[in-house]
Amino acid sequence: MGEKRGRTAYIMDPQIFDPVELLDLVGDDQTLLHEVVDIAIEQIHGQAAVLETMLEDRVRLARSAHLLRGVLLSLFAEEATAIAASIEANAVRPGIKVEIDALDVALARLETALRRFRTTWTE
Repeated sequence: MGEKRGRTAYIMDPQIFDPVELLDLVGDDQTLLHEVVDIAIEQIHGQAAVLETMLEDRVRLARSAHLLRGVLLSLFAEEATAIAASIEANAVRPGIKVEIDALDVALARLETALRRFRTTWTE
């Protein structure tokens, strides 16, 4: 099992990302935590742009938003998860605008928070 670190070192805005919940999920295993965060950064980087290319295919957009929402849920990223869920729900409703721009902002904030979080264990 990985090395444990004091949880107070990971205080962040839980609306963007809740590292304490993520630590609980991985059983305080630092090695697994590093892997999860690195994979998450890879998965979310540029996803809003990818979703925007799918605006013409709303079924595909809904499926992709659903997959992204699953990644975001596993990170306890409330803000981005809520926006991805809204995109998923609205993608299949004709005439309803999907908030790709809002997701782009939320994902950028999440990626910044994850990168900042990652640096706390490399210092």
